[in-house]
Amino acid sequence: MRFEDVSIYLITNLLRTIVNQQLISNFFEESEQKKGNHLAAGIIFFLITSMGHMLFGCLEVNIFTNLIGLFLLSAIYKGSIRKKLLITTLTYCLNMACDIVVMISFSGYGITESAIQAYGIITVLLISVCEKLIEKMILTKKGWEYHIPHLKLLILIPVCSIFIMHYLVRSSLIDRHTVILEGAGILMINMISFYLYSAIEYTFKDNLEKEITIQTYNTYANQLDVIMRSQEQIRTLQHDLKYHIRELASMAEKNHIDEMLLYLNKMNQLTCNPDEFVYSGNEKIDGNLNYLLKKAKSCLKDVSANVRIPMDFGDRSFEINVIISNLLDNAITAAEKSEDKRLKLEMIFDKSVLHISIKNSYDGKLISKDGRLLSTKEQAELHGYGLKNVKRIIKKYNGTISISYTDSLFSVDVMLYI
Repeated sequence: MRFEDVSIYLITNLLRTIVNQQLISNFFEESEQKKGNHLAAGIIFFLITSMGHMLFGCLEVNIFTNLIGLFLLSAIYKGSIRKKLLITTLTYCLNMACDIVVMISFSGYGITESAIQAYGIITVLLISVCEKLIEKMILTKKGWEYHIPHLKLLILIPVCSIFIMHYLVRSSLIDRHTVILEGAGILMINMISFYLYSAIEYTFKDNLEKEITIQTYNTYANQLDVIMRSQEQIRTLQHDLKYHIRELASMAEKNHIDEMLLYLNKMNQLTCNPDEFVYSGNEKIDGNLNYLLKKAKSCLKDVSANVRIPMDFGDRSFEINVIISNLLDNAITAAEKSEDKRLKLEMIFDKSVLHISIKNSYDGKLISKDGRLLSTKEQAELHGYGLKNVKRIIKKYNGTISISYTDSLFSVDVMLYI
């Protein structure tokens, strides 16, 4: 093999390794990946497929090395052998199908030997397009709504590259060396684009996880503060209880009923914690609600809450908190922009049905597209996923969500069958 042939093949195979790794990862959860093996598996795949092609250059060896390499890429994930073999076979079939499509697209044009290098380039670009489409479908099916936007724009890069390569090869003015140089440049552009996209996606997910961690920390810190203040108030009342009893007894002997009621009201106020808006006994949900309602109280004029739920929802508490957090956060943001600044929450559990009702005032401005309400927050491309996550959880429990609004009032009603 000539030097330029080897160079273009190695660059092409490197990009194909990256694309196949990403393709296989779509079928596994990130938590299933064995640490430290991702890079090693990619290097092994690249080496055995490259060496098999350059040393032997026959179809049988290429099929064998590719199947072994793809299986190694799937082997770094936890799962059954049957699943890994199935994903290996499907991935290889996709690679082969893309190769066949490219060969057919050039048939009948009398292409010169410059097409030999172009075949591999266009094939790997076509595989990358298929991978991104599959990634989008799988993420949508799994409900991973945090996925970074503008994936469609990324797909345009390899699509445009394919058209450019087709034009170069079919043009009688382009010689073999030009095709090699142009193809290598196009491959490098695609590799850099995919790398930057992966880096941005990782940063995006990492920031989301940090935001969730910070909010969780604030929620627990707020609830701990509520508990500590309540206990301090109770201890204060207990310490002075004998004096209060003596004073009440004196009022009772004198039949001063009005003074007794006033005195008891003051004692009741002493036991009340202004930051404890709800108390159902369900610590996880109470903590989240108290944190959000405290936030609402600081910026709104009228905040009311009526919560009647069991002390324990089991593992469902996390998903219920996801619904509450998204809906209340959107409601608080909208109410803060309105003149009335009102928020009302009702959360009632009755006969295995959880009803969540949130009503808030808003400024009357809504953004909709194709019948869907869009986020009005800043950096809207990074927001707007909350309601999708809410709908995903509601669908899991065969529940319903109803959204209604007037010129000044926005209402959301959720029913969960638990």
